[in-house]
Amino acid sequence: MTTQADDHRHSPQLIPRRLLRGGQLHHPAVLEEAKRRSEKFQLRLADRITSFAGSMNFVWLHAVVLVLQGMAQAQELRLGGGAQRR
Repeated sequence: MTTQADDHRHSPQLIPRRLLRGGQLHHPAVLEEAKRRSEKFQLRLADRITSFAGSMNFVWLHAVVLVLQGMAQAQELRLGGGAQRR
């Protein structure tokens, strides 16, 4: 019997430059699309943004930002800088 953790395998990200320089075999249509996307700066930038937005680094960065923002707001309320409610 296998568990879900046993079945977990890291799936490679389909970033065009990684596809083209990697030694793995890919379908010719995938390689053609990777070549097309690596030729234009706008598409390369979009691929980088997309890969970062789908990563755990993105999640952790936002978690830290939200915690810091909450701490700053709590500190502001403690110092009396917040608006008084009636």
